[in-house]
Amino acid sequence: MTRMMVLLPDPDEPTPAPAPKKEKKAASGEAKEVQVSIRKTADDKGMPFGGGMTAVRREMLMRIRAEEDEKWDDYEFCGGQTAETAEAYQNMFATHEEDLECTTDITAVLKTIRGL
Repeated sequence: MTRMMVLLPDPDEPTPAPAPKKEKKAASGEAKEVQVSIRKTADDKGMPFGGGMTAVRREMLMRIRAEEDEKWDDYEFCGGQTAETAEAYQNMFATHEEDLECTTDITAVLKTIRGL
C-alpha cells in the first residue's frame, strides 16, 4: 500500500502575495550572472516539513502520522446469536452455586455506626 501525505497551507501563516506577471523580453544574447543563497530556518526538531509551518501544526501532523503507522490487532466479529457469543456470555457469570452464611447480626452492624 502506498501512502501519500498532502501538505496544506498553514492557516496560521499569512497568504503570500501573488507573483507579478513578467513581461516577455526579447532575447538579447547577453549572459547574466545570478547569485542565489539559501538560509536554513531555525528548526530545532529538523522535521522534513517546510513552508513555514508552525510548531503546533507540525506536531499535530507528526501525531497523526504516528497514529496511522500504529499496529492494529484484527478481531473476528461474532453475531449476537452465535454459539461463541452464547459461550462468552455464560462465562461472565459464576458457575458454582454456594450458599452464603452471615457471621454477624444486625446489632453488631448498628454498633459500628457512629452517632447511633
